[in-house]
Amino acid sequence: VVATKFTPSPWRRTAESVVEACEESCKRLGVEQIDLYQLHMPDIVQPFKMFGQGKNKDAIYWDGLAECYNRGLVKNVGV
Repeated sequence: VVATKFTPSPWRRTAESVVEACEESCKRLGVEQIDLYQLHMPDIVQPFKMFGQGKNKDAIYWDGLAECYNRGLVKNVGV
């Protein structure tokens, strides 16, 4: 079983950025498909939210995970 995760980070702002991270993980791991690809943690750390600058990106991350699944890059996704 090959399992790995990606971290929600400031530079992951689109679903495609999640797919790109998954593709890079596949390359590093030397596999065509990951058995379990996980979001390291929900987007809960938002230090600027109190200033009106925070925006939760969980929906973007889930869209990216779904796209990884649809492209056959992963068998399962999780948190």
